[in-house]
Amino acid sequence: MAGIVRIDDNTAVHASNLGMSGALWKIGAAILDIDRHLACWLIDKSQRTAPFGDFDLRGLSPEARATFWIGVERANEKSRDWDQDAVYSPSVEAVRSFHEKRGPQCDGDEEKVDPIDLDEIWFEENRAWQDGAWVVEVATPEQWQSYHDIRRSVLFEARGLTGYNANHPDDRMQGHMPVLLMFRTTPVGAARLDLMGDSEACVRTVAIHREFQGRGFGRALMAGLDDLAARHGVGRLTVHAAPDAVGFYEALGWIIVEAAIDNPLLGKELQADV
Repeated sequence: MAGIVRIDDNTAVHASNLGMSGALWKIGAAILDIDRHLACWLIDKSQRTAPFGDFDLRGLSPEARATFWIGVERANEKSRDWDQDAVYSPSVEAVRSFHEKRGPQCDGDEEKVDPIDLDEIWFEENRAWQDGAWVVEVATPEQWQSYHDIRRSVLFEARGLTGYNANHPDDRMQGHMPVLLMFRTTPVGAARLDLMGDSEACVRTVAIHREFQGRGFGRALMAGLDDLAARHGVGRLTVHAAPDAVGFYEALGWIIVEAAIDNPLLGKELQADV
């Protein structure tokens, strides 16, 4: 079944449930700093299956429509270097479909549609995004700085290690997605999700800022990574955990796959969005 977003009387974007879901999530996350109200509604929409995720863009106010297209531009910029043959992502394909249709739309005699109620939120957890914690993919210079600051502090300096490389090529490799956990406007956690192909992904370098540890942000970060992975068609996650973190992962449903190594390997099955 396909998801549909109508743009004007003659134009619409069609994508698979998986592709449309991921695209709306990416567009919403890209505008959290501009219009969190619209962003939360789009993220909530992304969790609804067709036809309940379908909508008509003309139901938004002119200001909200303009912000939506800013989100499309930002989401497309972030994914413009993806090679679909190397790491297929239906959400990237859907974002590109939106981007191809950006620009002035029909006015005047176009069909009148009912206004969209941005307060219509189906999933209560999404209301927490108004004043809670959420995961965003790293994109801006400021986000990259926070990403490296948190990882350097928690994974190196706190362990007496040196040699952190803020320019490591793995962070910008195709299919690797560095993320931040945001609490209100503050970055409190960092991690990276590496798409491995065959519906698998690996979670790496999970870190919560020392001032925010022990407050449930680790669970929030892992939940965000689960959601991000599922939106890219991932069915299985793996992680090499520090020995003192194994219990944390087991409490979240991870299973030990290989214990007789310095950093035990754990795995987790996901219900990928379809």
